[in-house]
Amino acid sequence: MSSTVFIRSLDERYGWGLSVEAFTEYVAFLDRCLLKDLAERETAVCGYHSDRALVSVLGNPSHPQYDEAVGYVRMRSLQIIGKHGALWNKDAALSDEDLCQEGMAKMFSNLHKFKYESAFLSWLTAILINEARQANRKQSTRSRKGIKVPLEDYLEAIVFQESVESSAIHNMTIKDFEEILENSKDSRLLIIFQMYHHHDATLEMIGGRLDLSVSRVYSLLEIVRKLLKSYLDQQ
Repeated sequence: MSSTVFIRSLDERYGWGLSVEAFTEYVAFLDRCLLKDLAERETAVCGYHSDRALVSVLGNPSHPQYDEAVGYVRMRSLQIIGKHGALWNKDAALSDEDLCQEGMAKMFSNLHKFKYESAFLSWLTAILINEARQANRKQSTRSRKGIKVPLEDYLEAIVFQESVESSAIHNMTIKDFEEILENSKDSRLLIIFQMYHHHDATLEMIGGRLDLSVSRVYSLLEIVRKLLKSYLDQQ
């Protein structure tokens, strides 16, 4: 069954009343899925339809269901943060509610960029995890007497994962950069970057692992920053 016929059958069955423009977008979405099983195709399209409805409401504060939609996203965000908390070193000064607010603020500011290349909740999860890691890292930095770790501005340029495609690009970028560090004269640079970026380790934790002072770890992170800046400038 062609995508066009399949979408038309779902539109008639569920009474969606798709416009010509929306119908074309649904067909394009289904074609991208490359699914053959009818049940899987229906699940994918229905999920896409639900995401479109939710995103449409979230983007319109005057919509009568806006508060309900925001409440739903907040509930799911707290669940996601609670489930994935092991992915970052949690700072006691930040609650799950704090992280939820940070993540939702980022989600709303990027809502116009959501292109349905992945499920909305997958997209939201990526944002929440990245924002939670950055918030905890920044809070940890502030607790170290305001020292600004010299990687944040450049990491933010490659950490945000808006879609499945950009997630793959992100992973490839990190892998390529790690190869540069691995081939550098100082083998500690790769360890420091991996501990800081992948495991959210504090400067104290990194120093303890490598038997270095905090100031020395900071200096080595500055070298990593310069290498990362040079790498990104060439891309």
